[in-house]
Amino acid sequence: MTYLSATRPRLPKALWIKVAGILVLATVLSGCAQTFYLGKKPQSNFSYPNSNVTPLQRVSGKASKTMFFYPPTVDVFIEREAVEDALRGASDSDILINYHVYSKLVFIPFIYVYTLTVTVEGMAASAELGLQRLN
Repeated sequence: MTYLSATRPRLPKALWIKVAGILVLATVLSGCAQTFYLGKKPQSNFSYPNSNVTPLQRVSGKASKTMFFYPPTVDVFIEREAVEDALRGASDSDILINYHVYSKLVFIPFIYVYTLTVTVEGMAASAELGLQRLN
């Protein structure tokens, strides 16, 4: 018997399993998140030059997409879904004006799950076709 093996205390196997489980769980749940500002846009859809646009209230909307092994990208479909979610926040709103677009990408390591969340914040407005004379 050597000196080191005689004096070293041994931890129970159940305790090692608990500690390893906690470390793996903390690593998986920690994840990595990145937020990007994608810019400011003047309007969410086309409005006629002689239309009457009336601002209603500030709104925000979100849309998410989750994929495995490959990160999703921001496309017009997910941004449009976020705009529609924002417009549901104000009654009689047709268009989103002066809005900001943000994206947040969350990555969970070891199981390779990516979640993309697109957020839009802006002014909901009502657009009516006007009878204004154009110069």
